[in-house]
Order: sequence, then structure tokens, then C-alpha cells
Amino acid sequence: MALQGLTSLAGEPPSAPEPFRVGVSQASFGTVNRNDASAAIKAWGTSIAKERNLNLNVQVEVFETVADWRKALIRGGLNAVSMTTDEFLQSGEHPEFIYLVTKDTGYTEHYVLLARRDGAIENLQALRGRRLARHVSSTTRPALAWIETALAEQNLGRANDFLGEIVELDSPSKAVLRVFFRQSDACIVTTNAFALACEMNPQVHTQLKVLLSSPAIIPRLIFFRGIKTAPMREEFESAILNLHETVAGQQVLTVFQGSRMEKHPLSILDGTRRLFEQYHRLTGQPNLSSLESEVHSVNSSP
Repeated sequence: MALQGLTSLAGEPPSAPEPFRVGVSQASFGTVNRNDASAAIKAWGTSIAKERNLNLNVQVEVFETVADWRKALIRGGLNAVSMTTDEFLQSGEHPEFIYLVTKDTGYTEHYVLLARRDGAIENLQALRGRRLARHVSSTTRPALAWIETALAEQNLGRANDFLGEIVELDSPSKAVLRVFFRQSDACIVTTNAFALACEMNPQVHTQLKVLLSSPAIIPRLIFFRGIKTAPMREEFESAILNLHETVAGQQVLTVFQGSRMEKHPLSILDGTRRLFEQYHRLTGQPNLSSLESEVHSVNSSP
């Protein structure tokens, strides 16, 4: 009886925290240190759970390869996922809404192909056998698909065969300066990076020209899946949309190099989807419908 009384006074033992798994592809945050990215996301998720009285154990898993995140999606259990748009389009996922990393200039990227004004490069065809510099980051990954499809539209073949050299760089300024100093014949950077380079050095604007511009492209996104209760989804959706209002949220935005997050319907990806579909046809990559059916069959099995 005494033991029963003590148990009654103490109440029910606390239940174990429910796991809330966040999957992040390495490509979606680029050159940021993996451990720093994982720690920032975990700290943010944990602080949100605590603030909103959610009994959750936030776990962050970084996927370095396509095979890794495919396996994770197939086996299920992920509640929130950050991916590049190309990875997402290959995943077979169909959420009603997605969440986009937004900068002051918006959530899309535009890419430009630059060359010197006083050089012999007047159009895309003139780049045959020439040297191309390309900035590589989480936001510029679709630029390769764009230039490959542009070459295909003019029957110029694949980039590796058509161009004499492709130099990949971790800084847009390095790519621009290679053309400026005649170390490369052309480069691909974002329009924002080119504008900043012109602002920093007006001679860049004077001596370089735009040969080709891309359509608006969405490079990466975040989506929810497998959240059992609507209240929990609403709590995390609110937290995602208000990242910029907390210190922990701002650290996450730093990882993804944005200023805030926005919610959009899946149809917002239509233009970017068409580009990647064309690119996958060109490169002979599968549409991965087999992955989609595999995910659905595993998730629907008892």
C-alpha cells in the first residue's frame, strides 16, 4: 500500500521521447562543414521541441550519396528532409507543400555564361575546345544541367566533349576573375554573383559580357513526411517559416545561405522539373519511377 501511494504521488513515469528524424543531403548545404550543419539543425529542432512542449528526440542524419538517401526514403522514418531539387525530383516524393530557402533576391537562381567583350567568343558555338570555369555550390548545381541542355538544343554535344577544359571552383569571384585575366575563355556563375563582382570592380562590367542567361531555377528545398499528427506538423511548419526570428533558426539559415523560408505548393517546381527532365533524357539517366514505386510499395506494406 505504501508503494502504491508513492507511485500515485509521483504520477506516471514520463514516456520516452519520440524520435523526430531530419534527413539532409550533403549537396543541399554545399561546402559547409558537415558536423556544423548537423549540430545547427539538431540544436534548432531541439529548441523548438522544448519551446512547444513536444516530447521529441531530434535526430539529424546527413546523406553523402544518392544511394544513402534513396535507402533512407525507402525504409521510411524520416520526418523532414532537405535536398537539392534534382534529388527531390528523383525521389518519388509528392508532398502537398515544400519549403524554399529564400534570400533577399528571392528563392530562385539565374545563371549566366560570361566571356570577355574583346575576345573571340560571341556565342555558344564559339566555345568549342575552349576553357570554361564554373562555380560549384549547393545553389549552382543546376547550372550544369542548364548548360548541357543549351548545348543539346544547338546540337553541340555534351559539355565534356565540346569544351576543351572545365575548371570547377569553390568561389564565384574566382570563376569571374579567371575570365577577367584570360585564364579561362568563359565562366558560369549566378546573376547575383556577377552583379556583386561588377559592384566590387566596375572593370568587370566593362570587360565581361553575358553570352547566355538561364531561366529561373529552384536549386533546393525542404519537405515534411511521415508526421503522424496535424498539431506536430503545424508546430514544425510554424517553426520553419519563422526561422529568421530565433538565434537557433538563424544558425540554420546560415547553413543554407538564406535569410528566411517560404511555403509553396509543389507546382512551383514545374519550370525546374522540365529542365531536369530534359537533362536526364540527354544524359540517359533513369527517371527513377522504379524508385517511386519501390518507396510506395515499402511504405504501404503492413
